[in-house]
Amino acid sequence: MSSEQEEESDYEVEEIIKHRKTSSGYTYYLKWKGFPSSANTWEKEKNLACPELLKKYWDDIKAQEGKKKQKKRSLAKRAKKKKLSKEKVNNMNILACRKDYNDEFIFLIEKPNGKKEEYNMDYLKVKYKSVLIRYFESIILTTSTINVKSTQISNKKNPSESHDNN
Repeated sequence: MSSEQEEESDYEVEEIIKHRKTSSGYTYYLKWKGFPSSANTWEKEKNLACPELLKKYWDDIKAQEGKKKQKKRSLAKRAKKKKLSKEKVNNMNILACRKDYNDEFIFLIEKPNGKKEEYNMDYLKVKYKSVLIRYFESIILTTSTINVKSTQISNKKNPSESHDNN
C-alpha cells in the first residue's frame, strides 16, 4: 500500500453538511470522522469516495423539498378554507336583535345552512365581526334614508305653507 493510499484511508467522511453548485460541478461541505467541526472542508464531488453518503444526502434533500411543497400546499388549503369560511360569513344574516335580562344585546343569526342561532355581541365582535358591522351599516343606512326623506317632506311643507299665508 502506498503512503498516498494510507493517507486517504485516514480521512473518512462522517457527514455531508451542505453543497453548492459551481461551474465545474458540485462541491460539498464535509464533516470528517474523528475531526472537530473546525476541520470541515469544501471538496469537489470527483474527489469523494462515499457514494452511499452522497445518495443519502440527496435523498434527504429531496425529502426536505417534498416537505416544503407539502407545506405550501397546506398553506394553500388553509387559505382556501379561510376563503370558504369568509364566504360563509358573508352569507350569514342577523335577523333580529334584543336585550336580555342583563341588558346585553343578543342577536339571532341565520347561518348559510338555514340554521338559526343566538349569540351575544361580545361573541360576534370576536367571531363574526364583519356580520355585525354589516348589520349596523344597514341600520345606519336605513335610518339616514328615513331622515333624508322626512327632511325632504318637511322642507316641501314649509314653502307651500308660506305661499298659502301670502
